[in-house]
Amino acid sequence: ANQEPLCSALLDVVTESGIDKLACDGPAHLASIAWAAARLPCTRHTGLRVTLRNVDPLLSSLVGSHEELSDGRRQNIASVIRTIYDMQLPDTARSLLIRTEDAEVAPGTEAWAAWLCGAAEAGDAELESRAWAGLARGLEGWSRTATLNAAAVRAFAEGRSDLAAMALRELGDNMEDAVTALLRARLVSGPSLQAGKGTKSRGCGNGPSTDQPLSP
Repeated sequence: ANQEPLCSALLDVVTESGIDKLACDGPAHLASIAWAAARLPCTRHTGLRVTLRNVDPLLSSLVGSHEELSDGRRQNIASVIRTIYDMQLPDTARSLLIRTEDAEVAPGTEAWAAWLCGAAEAGDAELESRAWAGLARGLEGWSRTATLNAAAVRAFAEGRSDLAAMALRELGDNMEDAVTALLRARLVSGPSLQAGKGTKSRGCGNGPSTDQPLSP
């Protein structure tokens, strides 16, 4: 609590011009400040929260003008997504995912994993399904099959057979395995895999993330 006045004063300075000043030294600077602030008493600083909610310039600052994102930029995107969820801003995380898809940005495996874990914890089954699909797009072969099978299982667990059907349709018939066949049968016979709506994801972690942003 004694750190809050100093922390707030520092955030006042770096957010006074919105995302431009927060990201003036690059995406790692932006991600590091957001990551640190989420773990201090000033996590509810109005200026920081307003800045992070402005998703178009936020995405632009994280991605830059690079056609191919570096590993550092991808890790910074993932760190910001986790931070947004840590700050209890799930609607902002949802908007950022939608804008990322609209801009045809490939944010990388870590970012998709951050979205699907955050969406699962927030109980946003539709966003979790989109994150599973995004994760699968970066995979090939049986890894892609296993990912989309997992998406269908999670959808069944949330009582959303419609989302399970979407995941299995995206998989198609060419890479079906025994698990896929079982899941397709559940769609026809009635999904006994359903655990009821609102089932929380396991294994993503419920507390604040401890990963630190990396330089691009």
